[in-house]
Amino acid sequence: MKEKHCGGGEKFRYGNHGLYYANSLDGGFSWNDTHGKLLADTRKGQRVSIDSIGGTVVDIPMKSEPSNTTIFSELDPLTGNLHVMSGHYTTSTTNTKMHHYIRESTGDWTSKITELPISGGALKFTDDYLFSFLSDKIFFAKRSENFLNWEEISIAKEFPKGSFTWDLGRINEGIVSVYIQNNPNHIGEPSPVEVFDLRIAAKK
Repeated sequence: MKEKHCGGGEKFRYGNHGLYYANSLDGGFSWNDTHGKLLADTRKGQRVSIDSIGGTVVDIPMKSEPSNTTIFSELDPLTGNLHVMSGHYTTSTTNTKMHHYIRESTGDWTSKITELPISGGALKFTDDYLFSFLSDKIFFAKRSENFLNWEEISIAKEFPKGSFTWDLGRINEGIVSVYIQNNPNHIGEPSPVEVFDLRIAAKK
């Protein structure tokens, strides 16, 4: 199990700041910091929290407006590295970029700035590719390029406007599904849900 989130300090949109991390290898009984130091043992009535987690693993300054990382993280099944995406201002600017943070097996963290759209996207590994699924776009990066460069997969279908939910359960078969709740003509009116199955393949 793993837990990571942006910590809140001020109210409203400037509240998120910093990336915190803790993990559990026994189903949530004991929690460790990024270097394996025990933070809390729930069997002894201890709890892991912002106060006990031991500080940030990545310093994202206050008022950088980082996005929450709820679904924008994925473990690399080959290396065990944790990949996390968060969109926020770059240092000393108000230019928002999607930042790619990686927790190495040593517990240390590295970061890269990407050109991915700011909306982020659900991450998923398959073989030596890391995919990012946005509302209506799919991108991938290659292990051979250290996940530095992101390419877009062309989608022949023009999707309707609406709310997107990706189902990636069959990605290892080369198939993904997307559920789209169409935007209603008027607020409060019902609207249809459409489901599309896509066959995807990253360029070698």
